[in-house]
Amino acid sequence: TLSLDYQDGSGKVEKVSVTYNQPLSVLETKTPARKGYYFIGWYTQKAGEGEAVNAETILTHQRTLYAHWQKISDEFFVTPVGDQMYTGKAHKPAIQVYDGAVLLEENVDYKVSYKNNVKASDASDSKKAPSVIVKGINNYKGTVTVTFKILPQNISGQEFSADNLAVVYKAKKVQKPTPVLSWNGKKLKAKTDFTVSYPDTQEGAYKNPGVYNVIISGKGNFTGEKKVTLNITQATLMSKVK
Repeated sequence: TLSLDYQDGSGKVEKVSVTYNQPLSVLETKTPARKGYYFIGWYTQKAGEGEAVNAETILTHQRTLYAHWQKISDEFFVTPVGDQMYTGKAHKPAIQVYDGAVLLEENVDYKVSYKNNVKASDASDSKKAPSVIVKGINNYKGTVTVTFKILPQNISGQEFSADNLAVVYKAKKVQKPTPVLSWNGKKLKAKTDFTVSYPDTQEGAYKNPGVYNVIISGKGNFTGEKKVTLNITQATLMSKVK
């Protein structure tokens, strides 16, 4: 179920039946109207915070979306940009530009460019924040910059995989191999995309035969944790047999 909170002062919250893991095509018909306001779009948090959601968004679980409105005035303004998820590619979110009640046209009234729009960022540093730069042309002058967040991918998700580890016991030697972490089949880089810790502290941990815990933690463009095990065995591994 998808709940749509119209945020229009009426308290209206509409519940809509949807199919999980499919695009939210139902939003194509959910463009509300409110006197004296522009409808900006649906967001995962109130007041235009969180991720912007549209008919192409994939819904994986029950949640509430909030309508975001902009009061009509005589001022020039640019619609806000919702949070984006890190993909490894440049984000170029769409925006709308208004002069009062007039919707302006890109490449006629203004041009759009982007910067810092690939890597994950919480936008706390304005100089490094992902940004949309709107520059007036022809009848308009000046520049407006709108910042947005690029959220790191959580490695606990289903798109990430890491196999348990197994090594042959070596007398008196501590063994802490680095696991392979993949994202949609692509191997990520240790120390750049993730770090590894070995939390077990009992005597002989990671040295004597046994099964031990290994924790992978996201770094940089990635966040969250994934746990695997390390099996130190006295048996000869099949990969070692010649």
